[in-house]
Amino acid sequence: MREDLVPARGNERRYALAIFLDSIGDGLFITGTTVFALRVVGLSPQQVGLALSAAGIAGFLGASTLGRVADRFGPRRVMMVLCLVDALALLSYTLAGSFAAFTVAACLASATGFGKGPASSALVSTITTAERRIRLRAQVRSLSNLGFTVGAAFAGLALAIDTMPAYYALPIGDAAFVLLELLVIRGLPEIRAVVAATARRSFTALRNVPFLLTTALNAMLTIHTTLINVVVPLWILGPMGAPAPLISVLLMVNTVLVVVFQVRLSRGSESLAGSIRLARWAAAVLVAGCVIAGLSKDLPMVPGVLLIAVSVVLLTVGEMVQSGAAWGLFYELAPKQAQGEYLAGLEMSLAAQSILGPAFATWLVLTFGLFGWSALGGLFLGAAVLIGPAAQWTSRRLARLYPPAVKTEELPEAA
Repeated sequence: MREDLVPARGNERRYALAIFLDSIGDGLFITGTTVFALRVVGLSPQQVGLALSAAGIAGFLGASTLGRVADRFGPRRVMMVLCLVDALALLSYTLAGSFAAFTVAACLASATGFGKGPASSALVSTITTAERRIRLRAQVRSLSNLGFTVGAAFAGLALAIDTMPAYYALPIGDAAFVLLELLVIRGLPEIRAVVAATARRSFTALRNVPFLLTTALNAMLTIHTTLINVVVPLWILGPMGAPAPLISVLLMVNTVLVVVFQVRLSRGSESLAGSIRLARWAAAVLVAGCVIAGLSKDLPMVPGVLLIAVSVVLLTVGEMVQSGAAWGLFYELAPKQAQGEYLAGLEMSLAAQSILGPAFATWLVLTFGLFGWSALGGLFLGAAVLIGPAAQWTSRRLARLYPPAVKTEELPEAA
């Protein structure tokens, strides 16, 4: 191994550890958020839904604006500040005694959580080579799924204990893991693009029509997240009338597949053309998963369960391929002078999907059955067909907005 690659690989491992710790905390509290709101804060289910919808909007705003801050002050420094604010927001849940207080805590945690995304993506570009960044993101996503599963297991233990101290341990534990993440990130170098003052542009991403179109199309493709986590469970309990434990089994299947195959299924996304091609393949697999899920209704229990299991496997494969395509797409489009601002498009996609996807996809599927599933498949196909021209239009636009030459420097406080 070349000696100059050793520090880079060490930074990659440190970054992966930071995200793994963050994922354990996410699994710990996200799993128990609803129960915490109902039993500790005393909210109604409707109030919980409203608070989490508001949090989704706050997350979108955080993702769309904080990328620019990462470009200005450096992704490592911004990540550290956001981790600290995120930990404080999580601890504020323990003081929430009303709907308003819970909503404020949820919005702050969501804004910082989604806001860390652009800084985290930009940080990847500074600690590894262009050839390895997609592989690193895929490896980290596998670790994230593993970490989330570990956190969810701890949350299950706390919920089984069913005491107030156990419930309070959920946000406190999440905050503790976020602070550990901060300590690990502190050891990474701070490297950022250096451009002349005249070359700096403010919030061009939010005024770049082709880029916003690409982001919207990617948000449509990421509806697979809602299908696996929300729609399939509701389909199993409703139209299928299958046993509830099937949900946890299928979600574990999803997690295991991502841990094992995410890196392999992200190959080919190291270029813009390759990412577009993968997005199309992902859509084709997602369509098959949707149609098979729709066919599982009105069948005897055993064949119905087999079909929904095949559907979840296909949706998971589509999820992994589409994730790799999205990483490659946004990394190839993001100019070095504004990495955080344009990589925020990826987080904006996820945040937008979390706001609109659950209500839209659930209504479509539970109202229209197979036709609703097929309509979602058509949505995936349409987005995949359009995302290529939109991305190429974005690339041409950015080539005019930003000069190709840029250098980087390691800041004095770098580790």
